Amino acid sequence: MSEKHSICCSMIVKNAEDTIERAIRSVITVCSQVVVVDTGSFDSTPSIASRLGAELHFFKWNNDFSEARNYALKFPRTEWVIILDADEELITESLIRNIHLIENIDIGGIRTTIKNYLSAENTSPDLLTTENTSIVEHKYTRIFRIRNSNGEKLPVKFIGKIHEQISESIINCGLQIIDSDIIINHYGYIGKNPEKINRNLELIKSELEKNPDDLWIQFHFGETVFGSGNLNDAEVIFSKLLDYYTKEEYKNQLPVEHYEMARIRLAQIEIQKNNFQRVVELLNFESGDFNREGFRLYLLAVSFLLSGNIQSAGNLIKRQPLLGTNMLSQKQIYELLTAISKIENIQNK
Repeated sequence: MSEKHSICCSMIVKNAEDTIERAIRSVITVCSQVVVVDTGSFDSTPSIASRLGAELHFFKWNNDFSEARNYALKFPRTEWVIILDADEELITESLIRNIHLIENIDIGGIRTTIKNYLSAENTSPDLLTTENTSIVEHKYTRIFRIRNSNGEKLPVKFIGKIHEQISESIINCGLQIIDSDIIINHYGYIGKNPEKINRNLELIKSELEKNPDDLWIQFHFGETVFGSGNLNDAEVIFSKLLDYYTKEEYKNQLPVEHYEMARIRLAQIEIQKNNFQRVVELLNFESGDFNREGFRLYLLAVSFLLSGNIQSAGNLIKRQPLLGTNMLSQKQIYELLTAISKIENIQNK
């Protein structure tokens, strides 16, 4: 049995009866409080949350994630809060390994690794395998201090209707935000959900109308549009982001990983258009992230294969990041290796 700490798990949920039990069970052994704010469920989500010991509250959804999150922040009685969605799961052991971080009074926020599982098939997280699934990771401040060492509540709050952030208010409290190897698995991208995509698009467009130069919102707009399959609009958005990156005053507004992903998305689009030379130009960088580097090499190899440069494609598939990246399923890697091998065998006859 894990030791419970002064951490409240805060969740906002709606119609999550298929996933909420997994989420709550991943935190109840380490969190001394679980708060669930329901935004309008008409299934058994509220009763499941109550049965598992969560404190249940209700909030009328008004198309603003920050307002719902901030409402939920009224209820923690703990020193710390961890944000979890109903389609997520905390890797409990990873929090336990890093629990010493909450003892540092100078730390106000802890960035966790969010592992987004991607699969075209609607399937249970229990049935996911490396054969049919890829993973995209990003860092996000999901754990933060809500009270100081004197027990006084801090004025932390979320901003943004969607892809809401709390980092700015933590920094304004004079506290540090640090990285950790705490892991949260996110299963919400398994299968296509047109309703969710359309909702997110409307919220992001609303945010962009108010903040047209916010590169963070622009990046997530591009990712959502790309995920919807609208490649022409995605190309415009990501190209604009790269233009910003060439301007000194904008260069540091986004982490380098976002600019790398913009290049990768544009390369994926150019492969669809058979513009292979442009793919090589876009991917003319080396990522410091192992998984992202593997995906970059894969796209280059695909581009070389399709343009007939089999030798270059064959050289790339021998490199470890391509073979080991979790941004590709084993099926994708196997299909690429098989295609290159077949052509090499034909050429060697």
